[in-house]
Amino acid sequence: MISRLKFSTIAVIMLVLVAFGFQHRAIGQVPPGQLPFDLGILETGGPICPLAPHTTGYLEFTGFQLPLFDTGLSAGLIGTVENSGFEVVGGLDWMQADLGEDAETFEQLLPTYAVGTQLVSWYDQSDGRNTYIQVTNTRSKMYIPGFVPPAEQKLSVHVTVIGENCLEVINFCDEYTGWDTHEYDLGNFFANNGDKIPDILDGEGFVVVTPVVDCDKDERQAVNYNFLSGQLVLHDSDDYLYGVNLYARQSVCFGEGDEPDDLHGGCVLGDDGEFDTIDPDKLYGQFNVLPGNDTAGSDLVFINFTDLYDGIVEGDGYLVLPGLVALQTDIYDEFEFPLSCPLKFVCYGRFGIDAPIVPSGEFVPVTPTPTPTITPSPGTPTPGTPTPTPTGGGSSSCSIAASPVQLGTALANVLIPLVPVAFAFGVRAVRRRKK
Repeated sequence: MISRLKFSTIAVIMLVLVAFGFQHRAIGQVPPGQLPFDLGILETGGPICPLAPHTTGYLEFTGFQLPLFDTGLSAGLIGTVENSGFEVVGGLDWMQADLGEDAETFEQLLPTYAVGTQLVSWYDQSDGRNTYIQVTNTRSKMYIPGFVPPAEQKLSVHVTVIGENCLEVINFCDEYTGWDTHEYDLGNFFANNGDKIPDILDGEGFVVVTPVVDCDKDERQAVNYNFLSGQLVLHDSDDYLYGVNLYARQSVCFGEGDEPDDLHGGCVLGDDGEFDTIDPDKLYGQFNVLPGNDTAGSDLVFINFTDLYDGIVEGDGYLVLPGLVALQTDIYDEFEFPLSCPLKFVCYGRFGIDAPIVPSGEFVPVTPTPTPTITPSPGTPTPGTPTPTPTGGGSSSCSIAASPVQLGTALANVLIPLVPVAFAFGVRAVRRRKK
């Protein structure tokens, strides 16, 4: 038997090794450049629950905000791609959110079915993908008072693109009139006002569209304007599409002017109003594969950022800054058995689900086996022109009339079966002579 001293020593060593391994794994999940300090290297991709064998079930995510990283918005999407016959099909939607006591309005509970002030979208330009983001101003046209002829008042928006390392890729200002809509093709990037934006040909992350007072830096404060809606379409080189409404985040004014007549909503956010804080207690995502499939691809996408209303330097205007959450994942199968998965630290992240539902980039669609085409060989006889059968004496239904090639082939077919018979007759004749 092991003595108590030895047992205690072994237990302490095991606890130290486990703690070191956990710390190394946890620290290694945040990429350099994502935060003001370096926490190591993130292995992007991979299943979020690598040991789970489920093809049907649901995921439960519990996020914990970390000190110094207050999150203004924390949201997630779940998408799967698989074979349907010999076609590849995909589906994507925002995860269900349990906002708990923070849910104050109907729009907060259904952000993809309502219009809002700020639009949030995922994008992915990696591995043969291209992203299209449509933005629509649903408000009617408004005109600047006192102008003859009337001059339409335009809405200024600030577009921020954040990469997978949670650093800004690009930002630009754009303008929308009433009832205006525009599609941003990230692979061939143009603003609604016609300006050419540098194309984004690789990488992934998220996009935030925010109405502002003016595109001038000194006037780039976010404003209350709950009239924007949008849609994401993502095309993959395997020829399937993801499509989903954009996340429409609401804003509120502290005093009067929640629904005013002027364009800027009656309040500047940060001073007289603010965006709704979206900090769910839990996120949920359901998954399954089609009958007959035992594997699929998946995209679990997490987006976390915080609002800096006055910029880094006061007067800079509204900025989007990375948020950071510790994400605990539990996976349940169809028989209600839970399994805890490794802890993740996430600002932006994209993962697969489990062992059979791998990251979409690792999924290999089934392709049909090509049916061989039989090509006639050069010696294959070609049909000739039929020759009428002669009538009169000597004619019979066994007469052969065709092209020379057919005639030779037909004679061979008649004579070849007679060779064994002739050979047998010859052998018998030799025997009789010997006798």
